[in-house]
Amino acid sequence: MPELYRLTDWSADGSSANLGAYDDLDPGMQSIVMGLAQRIYDGEHITYDPDLLQATVKPYIDGITKGYGKSLADVDWYTPDFKTLEKLTENVFKFSASKNFHILSDMTNALIGPDGTIRTFNEFRTVVDHMNAKYNHTWLRTEYNQAVASAQCAARWTDFEKHAKSMPFLQYQAVMDGNTRAEHAALNGVIKRVDSDFWDKYYPPNGWGCRCEVIQLPGKNHKETPAEAIKFCKVDDMWKVNVGKKGVVFPKGHPYFINRCYTAKCPLIGVKMADTPLNPQCEACRKGMGECGKYVEGCKEKAAQFRENIEPIRVREFENGGKEIFYKDAEASKKTDFAAIKTIARTLAKEGNVVEVMPRWHCKSDEYKHFYSDLIGTKYKNKCPDLRINGKFYEFEGFVKPWTPNKIGRMLSHGLKQSSRIVIDNSKGCSHRYLRKRVFDFIRIGVAVDEVVVYEKGKLTTIYKKSGR
Repeated sequence: MPELYRLTDWSADGSSANLGAYDDLDPGMQSIVMGLAQRIYDGEHITYDPDLLQATVKPYIDGITKGYGKSLADVDWYTPDFKTLEKLTENVFKFSASKNFHILSDMTNALIGPDGTIRTFNEFRTVVDHMNAKYNHTWLRTEYNQAVASAQCAARWTDFEKHAKSMPFLQYQAVMDGNTRAEHAALNGVIKRVDSDFWDKYYPPNGWGCRCEVIQLPGKNHKETPAEAIKFCKVDDMWKVNVGKKGVVFPKGHPYFINRCYTAKCPLIGVKMADTPLNPQCEACRKGMGECGKYVEGCKEKAAQFRENIEPIRVREFENGGKEIFYKDAEASKKTDFAAIKTIARTLAKEGNVVEVMPRWHCKSDEYKHFYSDLIGTKYKNKCPDLRINGKFYEFEGFVKPWTPNKIGRMLSHGLKQSSRIVIDNSKGCSHRYLRKRVFDFIRIGVAVDEVVVYEKGKLTTIYKKSGR
């Protein structure tokens, strides 16, 4: 493994930048590495260790949290923030698994000394000690800074896209002092639209220790910098990536990765985690990504548990026992048919039903997982029904006029992926008979359907209900 981060690269645009706990060797990491060294010296072949992975990925996760300003467990799973943080998290888990593979490979190779004989354990331990300091101190300092910087830039990109309609122009800003690299200074002041492919190649960070940033210009009255006015100095191919779009801390050109990483040639893409023989590094990555999946699901559960204690923002009770409940998350929803959902909730509550307009986080609760576990051919992951009526989950669906068989089919397909009970906005006038026919088409192919209700002209009509449900 070559020297990854030359000091000139690391310090060109800055210094060690608030490393905190990562400025010193972690005694926990040192203990894990020395334990692995003993096992390797005793003849065990190791290319992956779960404890080493967790210790390796922790500073990168902390760096992402510091840079982004929030952790994966702090945001709702359906938001752009969650999607970006999830990608960043997957990237550092993949990076950590690959880094560990190289550490363990270097440790195994270190068993043999320069003279071709097996080192004594004390000699081997000394070599491993220096190796650990290089990987988990010297190089970690730069890697941690990279995690902070990439997460900061990714968070900003999420905001840029959010406000692109009102503020469509971005401007590149270099620090412009004695430490700024020439290729970064050349881009200072460049203005391009948010959707310009310029940002696919030159969005910061553009190197180790890069301090450049991009700002969003207020208003719409700006002009893009023409290509002939830009001095395109060479930026290494590894850095020609938009960390916000791709959700990466460490780009695919990093020496820890192999050529197939982050490409369509990755053997893990499209295959089951437990299948397919892989080379040792890919196998280590597969195990690492399995741990990543557990970590992400754990963050979702923590977020859901935290939000379970949030009180409804509005509760209206009716004399006949009906109740209308709105939660903050649901009220803030920008779903286009939210007005119709509120109308349906009020109609049902007036009829004596308890209706909750569901916040997204609630659908990750243990209650919903249990409810959804018995549905044929579906999983509760990423499902988010709009309503809970008398304790049962319903998805609200509609279709545009003129309706066609294809539109009806897509509407039912989407709705039944969210819940086995759906409410259909039938203001476009499709016949109940035809809707019922299409519902039975789905039932025949094994899709779970418990109830289908039609909403039209202020009334709700059940057109299908499974016996016993």
